[in-house]
Amino acid sequence: MKPHVILLFAVLISGHMFSQSVYLQAIFAKNIPINNDYIFLLSEQVKPVDDSIAIFEYHESEPYSLGGGRTFGASVGYNINKNLTFDLAVSFSKSSTREFETKSDYTFPVAGYNIKLYQNYGFNAKYYSITPSVRLSLPIGFSNVYAAFGVHFSNIEMELNYDMALYNNIPGYYPNEHMKTTEVFDSETALGFKSGAGFELYLADNVYLNFEISYNYLKYVPLSSHYSKYEYMETDQLEELTINEKEFEYVDSYDDLENDDPDLPQKSLKHNYPFDHVAIQIGLKYSIVEF
Repeated sequence: MKPHVILLFAVLISGHMFSQSVYLQAIFAKNIPINNDYIFLLSEQVKPVDDSIAIFEYHESEPYSLGGGRTFGASVGYNINKNLTFDLAVSFSKSSTREFETKSDYTFPVAGYNIKLYQNYGFNAKYYSITPSVRLSLPIGFSNVYAAFGVHFSNIEMELNYDMALYNNIPGYYPNEHMKTTEVFDSETALGFKSGAGFELYLADNVYLNFEISYNYLKYVPLSSHYSKYEYMETDQLEELTINEKEFEYVDSYDDLENDDPDLPQKSLKHNYPFDHVAIQIGLKYSIVEF
């Protein structure tokens, strides 16, 4: 066995003679999203060019993550010795809403028609997590500096709200059209990990204040979804849709012919939604057992 491995093992084991304890901790974290995926947005402009018109397409690739928001939770831990701790956290996270907007403008100078299209996509998500982790600590006076490594088991629930507004002056058409939908993605368990560093400050007997910053990797791949709302011109149209129009399955591959049956859910390719974030966490810890 290599000398530095033996030394690390000896340091961890030697701490066994120091205070062992079981603790409870309340935690709150502000999550800062890390942009590591892209959504592709398309808008169109129909404009006059000389004596005719031309269509201009504008493609935008916008980076995003759904990992922003706040986390509330609690954990129970066991200090094996002054250097090694096992922690089990249970938490609830509410992601901040992430919205994307596109605008299209169609101008037909000869006929005098003008059409404007506005589309807004808004993601909302929440998730519950169980996170076992291990801490390697270095006591310094009345405080501890530590590194933390853990695994997230998260159950994610997400919805996509879509809002479309169309304005035009073409005879025979509604001058204003409006559609609102809510697509609910079925909850799935996502596996992730965390790595971070923290500082723990002694306040009073058995009471400690904790500060931690960590990187959290978390991906969500839904397998199915459905519309829970489908309104056109402020009228509920959900019951008028076929199963193929209001239910969706996400698969690795499919044939277009599989989407011809109105009584079966529509198939689409799977997509990996990112929930990666940096968490800035504060916690209050109380040791309930020491031996």
